[in-house]
Amino acid sequence: MNDSWIARRRWFISQCGLGLGHAALTSLLARSALGQVDPLAPKPSHHPAKIKNVILLYMGGGPSQLELFDNKPTLRRLDGSL
Repeated sequence: MNDSWIARRRWFISQCGLGLGHAALTSLLARSALGQVDPLAPKPSHHPAKIKNVILLYMGGGPSQLELFDNKPTLRRLDGSL
């Protein structure tokens, strides 16, 4: 193969990459210049909110899976004894 052909092909591919990068950067800068809102920003709801307060209960821990799924014959025998 001719070395100049390989050099021209590499130059062409690098110029295409630079052109795509330039187009992507221009698109990103145009969005910020237009003042578009953040896509993750809260949006107004369709319906007015009815709830004023929320109570969050974070309960760490709990019984292990072995305690939940093992057979417990003593528990059946003691059921209702309290």
